[in-house]
Amino acid sequence: MTEDLLFEIGCEELPATQIEHLSKSFGNELCAALEKAAFNFGAVKTFATPRRLAVLISAVEKNPQEKIVERRGPGLAQAFQADGKPTMAAIKFAESCGVTLEQLEKLETDKGAWLFHRATQTGASITAQFPELISACLQKLPMSKKMRWGNYQSQFLRPVRWLMALYGEQVIEFNLLEKTAGRITHGHRFMSAAPIELKNASEYEAALLENKVIADFQQRRAEIEKQIQQQANSVSGTAQVPENLLDEVTGLVEWPQVLLAQFDAEFLAVPHQAISSTMMSNQKYFPIYDAQEKLTPWFLIVSNIASTDPSNVISGNEKVIRPRLSDAQFFFEQDKKHSLEFYNTALEKVVFQNKLGTVLDKAKRIAKLAQFIAEKLNFAQPE
Repeated sequence: MTEDLLFEIGCEELPATQIEHLSKSFGNELCAALEKAAFNFGAVKTFATPRRLAVLISAVEKNPQEKIVERRGPGLAQAFQADGKPTMAAIKFAESCGVTLEQLEKLETDKGAWLFHRATQTGASITAQFPELISACLQKLPMSKKMRWGNYQSQFLRPVRWLMALYGEQVIEFNLLEKTAGRITHGHRFMSAAPIELKNASEYEAALLENKVIADFQQRRAEIEKQIQQQANSVSGTAQVPENLLDEVTGLVEWPQVLLAQFDAEFLAVPHQAISSTMMSNQKYFPIYDAQEKLTPWFLIVSNIASTDPSNVISGNEKVIRPRLSDAQFFFEQDKKHSLEFYNTALEKVVFQNKLGTVLDKAKRIAKLAQFIAEKLNFAQPE
């Protein structure tokens, strides 16, 4: 008998940059545990959103495969006295194997003879073993820092809000991390009103999709990429999409909605690196460049809600970016009042290392080294 096996742990918002790695580790650990316990199973799929980690394993055998367990006991010389009576070593070995002395076999090899026991062992069912297996897997997850919440002593990466464990239609009920596993999950925090009760583990992904959650990390990532390209094309531009930022944004949302926003064109006088850097690192926005690879005043927001009035979301984000760009513009204008050589004088007051001088000394050494390398490589000096 086989059924799909599903486990989900629902939390407060997980760290966005760790979600995918946690999800993969969770799936790998659970598969390794099932293999060690001798359970046969089929395809494995992991899910990860800001509020959940889940694993769905298809066609899991209810009972593990039988194991042949062999144990070698004391040598015959130590197992029996001269008159043939068994020694205490032989008696204790038989007791530890759960059999009588007469049921033990004799193993003869080139190196001697021993008492021997061979038995067929069948483990407990998946529903009986699962609580222990899943608890061990969660302990092995690569969590940099764990939390406690409320008055509980349990610890996890974030406070746990629900657990779901299903074997086909059967609930695997157990207590872990201050919660009792059941058949209830939850959709989008704002766009799904009621808890979701699953009848079968196989319904999981489709049920969440109906409740505004794309549970598959890679599917959600692909959806964001598609929407980014569509929005950038609408203004004849190309979005700058670093892989690490795309992964992080994917870990921040469950129902991604990419929106097009704009900042004041006057800020384009600031070097584009400064603008795009603060957009991506601080605000998690995606800047848009034109066909000549020049920065445009357009940028993209990835929202976690399908708003009935997207203009409110857009204007709110435009208000957030304006003071950041104003700061960048101010400091850029201040920096332009002096030449680059002017700022070298300040480096004379900063010690790099007692025996190596100041930071200015270091800068001069690097300049000489760069000139030496350029000459060796026949690089022309810029005019």
